[in-house]
Amino acid sequence: MRDRRFREMVKHAYRTTGFYRDLLDDLRLVPGDFQTADDLSKLPVITGQDLASDPHGFLSSKYSE
Repeated sequence: MRDRRFREMVKHAYRTTGFYRDLLDDLRLVPGDFQTADDLSKLPVITGQDLASDPHGFLSSKYSE
């Protein structure tokens, strides 16, 4: 169940947030490349500077309307 929810979270982030869509595109990854929570190791750690440089990029378009 944990991994199924994790996969849905990755799909949601890719579809609705510019930051994660751009990040995965830059890394040449797609949501299907993430099957278990262990796959988080494919992503860099998000820093405060990442958030400060583009806070709106982290907002889900599903909730920002």
